[in-house]
Amino acid sequence: MTLKIILPSAKTEQVNVKDAVLGILGERFPLSIRDLFKIVNNEYNLKVTYQGVRKAVNYLEEANVLVKHDLKYEIKKEWIQNCDTFIKRLQQNYFNPKAQVKQGITAKNYKEFHLETLFDLDNFWYSIIVDYIKTADNVSKKAIAITGHQWWMLINLGSETRLMQTINEQGYKQYILCAHQNPLNEWALAIYKKFGFPTKIVKRQDTTDINVYGNLVIEVFYSKEILADIGKCFQSIKAIKEIDTFTVHNLAHKKTELTIKIFDDAAFAESLRSSVLKEF
Repeated sequence: MTLKIILPSAKTEQVNVKDAVLGILGERFPLSIRDLFKIVNNEYNLKVTYQGVRKAVNYLEEANVLVKHDLKYEIKKEWIQNCDTFIKRLQQNYFNPKAQVKQGITAKNYKEFHLETLFDLDNFWYSIIVDYIKTADNVSKKAIAITGHQWWMLINLGSETRLMQTINEQGYKQYILCAHQNPLNEWALAIYKKFGFPTKIVKRQDTTDINVYGNLVIEVFYSKEILADIGKCFQSIKAIKEIDTFTVHNLAHKKTELTIKIFDDAAFAESLRSSVLKEF
């Protein structure tokens, strides 16, 4: 689940041709190789041949960093989004110690992490899914979600809709089982349906939320206290407009105990996937 990211350097530093190309296209785009050749030599003072610039551009295109339209190049938007996710994770880990993820048990096909707030959990959860679906090969594209209350849709709607878009772009179709009939879930499931995700409400115990993507199984465990707070916040309302903004804010940032377990197990994933797909 690693990201391959090449970061452009400043003009005043010692840079190579690939760095210079990225730096240029970060400010001006789209540009042809001839345009890039002139700027690289004039502004970055690199004594490089036209073929040298072409070689750097071809490398970046093959690495899915650049995209070409009508013989002109620009930085690929998906690469920018990957960088954005990576930088946000760095900011959480280095500038906000409260948001640090504590790693628990680790084995070959299993990892466990502990977080303190629902907001931190959702951001970490998002990065796990995106990293996996963008790198996994030769796996089932039928994804499933077994959920309780769709709290993340209010706490982080922008990230959630971007995630849905990314799931579609990577060729996955997500099937969603939801445990409760309430205005929040009805509103959230309506959004999922707009992205083409089949949904169904099936009563079940909701002490965990589960995702399956390919061979990856993600289980999220909540403390009893935060589960009670989530239920109190969302189950009693009769309309989405009744949800209080400050209540949602306090819920998102309340200190609690949250555990996210990650299994890389094809048999386990297929078992869960098959059981959910039977509901559709």
